[in-house]
Amino acid sequence: MPFTTTPKQFGQADPQFPSFERPGSYAIIMNQEQQLAVMRSQRGSLFLPGGGIENNESREDALIREVIEEAGLKVRIDQEFVNVNEWFYEENPQRNMNKVGYFFLATIEKEDKEGKIEDYDLLWMPLEEVKAKMKFNIERYVLSRLSNELLSN
Repeated sequence: MPFTTTPKQFGQADPQFPSFERPGSYAIIMNQEQQLAVMRSQRGSLFLPGGGIENNESREDALIREVIEEAGLKVRIDQEFVNVNEWFYEENPQRNMNKVGYFFLATIEKEDKEGKIEDYDLLWMPLEEVKAKMKFNIERYVLSRLSNELLSN
């Protein structure tokens, strides 16, 4: 599935350090109570389920794999939502990373607890409550856009 718009870009690379891109796929999953699936790290950071696209892996395959690994859920991709990027500075090693985020709307097909390998907690939270608490600017942007679209429908 090709994303058809030019992605919104947050931040900028520091020209004194090397730069690289890290593409990833992320799921927007809502339950019947209109709560959003959110992962919580051991440090308390909140983020959407998903992660890096491995070599020779499609965006869609990466999303399905990452959601199983992080949340223990097998999902069906319903549609593309948005592509948004954000530059980060990493201290060790010193470099710039452009997080290239492909966000998809998805639905749970079934639980897959045996495939879960990450030590994150799956939380279900109201969209309006979680928007401002997300770790990354791109996720706050995506959830604000989702909220606006839900209100307009």
